[in-house]
Amino acid sequence: MDGIEIAYDEIGDGLPVVFAHGLGGSAYVWRAQLAGGAERGYRAIAYDARGAARSSMAPGPYSVETWAEDLIGLCDRLGLERVALVGHSVGTMVAEQAALRLGERVWALALLGGALEWPAAMRAALEERARLARAGRLHEIAEAVAFSGLTEDYRREVPAVHGLLAGILAANDPACYAEAALAAADGRMVDPGHLGCPALAFAGEHDAVGPPSEAEAIAAAIPDCELAIIPGAAHWCQIEDPASVNEVLFGFLENAHPPS
Repeated sequence: MDGIEIAYDEIGDGLPVVFAHGLGGSAYVWRAQLAGGAERGYRAIAYDARGAARSSMAPGPYSVETWAEDLIGLCDRLGLERVALVGHSVGTMVAEQAALRLGERVWALALLGGALEWPAAMRAALEERARLARAGRLHEIAEAVAFSGLTEDYRREVPAVHGLLAGILAANDPACYAEAALAAADGRMVDPGHLGCPALAFAGEHDAVGPPSEAEAIAAAIPDCELAIIPGAAHWCQIEDPASVNEVLFGFLENAHPPS
């Protein structure tokens, strides 16, 4: 894909489900969903976006549109004629744009902790993250994001996961993270009213990035869209409460019928 190498993990057989991570994340944040998908008979695939983890550390600028092109290219490269897309945070915008372009090839779309577009305060925060990353202060971003992305109770009860999440975020390439943060700040869903597949908008009850109100707005904007809330969880709820996320996600997918 234009000389960009996209790394991915996959497990299982059956209908493909592809997972797109959010800012600072990687395929690793979906490990519980990959296992859950394979157990339920899906071919579960999670990938690293350009500039993240094992994929190419490509120079910027990045954009949601470019990330969507990469996702489409991955689906093409893997020969996925029918696919469900799952996105987290800015990955919801990537998945939405890819779903529009893939059309009938997408049999379901699940959007976790996202927004139709970020409010001004969030855009400003993302621009500040880019500045801090370029100033060599990515570790500060990692600590802050891991702190706010998990609930207080969970951080206290499972401090190891809090530390591991901060480590994943701090391991980003600072220049690539800065470009990704600026791309995320400009991100948006482009035409949700024209999505033709069954969709799910869901969020953690205590998500401060893509809160339940944003999930409600997404569900209202997409013609065939369910709404669900993960009780007691924050933004990284696929890590904080993977059992509940898997129950909601795969319950939705099992009720969604791919086009004939």
